[in-house]
Amino acid sequence: MPLELRDDERGNMARCAVGEGLFGTGMGLISVVTVLPILLEKYLGAGEVELGLAFSLGTAGWLLAQPLGMLGLARRRRTKRFLVPWAFGFAVPSYLAMGAAVYLLGVGRPRLCSGIVLGLLAVRILGGGAATPLWFDWQAMIFRRGIRGLAIGMMAGASAAGASLAAVASAGARLTLPFPLNFSLLFCAAVVFFAAGLSVFASVR
Repeated sequence: MPLELRDDERGNMARCAVGEGLFGTGMGLISVVTVLPILLEKYLGAGEVELGLAFSLGTAGWLLAQPLGMLGLARRRRTKRFLVPWAFGFAVPSYLAMGAAVYLLGVGRPRLCSGIVLGLLAVRILGGGAATPLWFDWQAMIFRRGIRGLAIGMMAGASAAGASLAAVASAGARLTLPFPLNFSLLFCAAVVFFAAGLSVFASVR
């Protein structure tokens, strides 16, 4: 027989799904495998090396940071009081700085802007990836084994849905607004979704 969900479990599932959906939307607005390469190559004149570095950071960077994070953060308590500020500290300032760099340097100093964006991207991904195992551990502690798969599935689905909607919105912004305003606004919008998603995670009981 299926397990009956308690009210607190139902509420936590909903909060985690909404949090992941909002955060996934922010990630999708400046996707490292679609939107960011367009910015780097078409507008900032990045070459193959920079594009390869961006792709590597966006894919392998998350994985490489996790064992390093476990070594450095293994003794940290898996609580939202640590995880939410950690995620905020690496996601929000870095994306705000990237948006500012694109707006201020994207036209006059494109190559410098490209280097700054890549450096900030590395900070964001390596810092965020380092705490990823701790997020999984925290989520495992919140939900009983019998409902854990359902909860993780809801979060993954919400994140994917948010990223898909963000891809459509991102394309519209890039086509209708002039550069550098379009990409700067995408970075700023991503920050809003990051902050909103993390505030929902902070409300998990």
